Amino acid sequence: MPSKKLLVVLISLFGCGGCGLLSPLVMVGQNESHGGQFFRDQCDIALGPDPSVSVTETPLPTTAPDPSHFVLPSTNPFASMTIDPDDPYVTERDLICGTAMKSAPLQSPSAVSIQAVGPAVVCARQLAQQYEESGSGDPIAMARDLIYAASAASLVGECTITTAPTSVDMPSGGCGDPKGPRRAVVLPTAVEQQGYCGVAVSRSAVSAGDLVFWGFGKKGATRVAVAVGVDEVVTANPEGGPFFRQKIPQTGDVRVKRVLGGEP
Repeated sequence: MPSKKLLVVLISLFGCGGCGLLSPLVMVGQNESHGGQFFRDQCDIALGPDPSVSVTETPLPTTAPDPSHFVLPSTNPFASMTIDPDDPYVTERDLICGTAMKSAPLQSPSAVSIQAVGPAVVCARQLAQQYEESGSGDPIAMARDLIYAASAASLVGECTITTAPTSVDMPSGGCGDPKGPRRAVVLPTAVEQQGYCGVAVSRSAVSAGDLVFWGFGKKGATRVAVAVGVDEVVTANPEGGPFFRQKIPQTGDVRVKRVLGGEP
């Protein structure tokens, strides 16, 4: 019996000296495929562990092609795909992930393993410490405002706590992509949607300003914090209250995402 899982057909377009570009063609059917696994790896990074899978899965893609053999598109090609909700082999998670992919950057086969440096990172650490010392409130809004201020600091040369715009159009397939052009980063207002943004970071490369997500539910993360170093974050309780520093949770459902562009 064929496995009842979403089939994502990817085409490798070889060019630029052997590099390939991945782009989705079809996404419906019964059979397993490497493309389908690559899609699910993208979902795992954006949404967190699949609650229907009992084993602990790695938060990093493991089955995509060797990165030396291809380059990723500048925007997520999954952002333009369409999933048929009436297909009997399409799961609720597939549909939720399809929505997430409309804003999530395409993830590399391996997580970022280099710590970030530069004015945005320095500003993020400074602001996180200010929140910890004298602030209280909503951790979701804190992450949003801090990232906006830190990303703007590298543009205007000033690092101060400020409030992010309340509404902004999310770039298709590139929310908080640190590889994109330098700009003030405006995250979504919902924590699960914030978790769709940025690129995956290895635990050993966590830097100030990286976002740490955990407590995943069906649609994504329920907790968010801002890193101040490789193993500590600033956050607050979900219901609000004083901001505090804590160790990064050492559980299997933690995801670290980088949304701030660094400088060498």
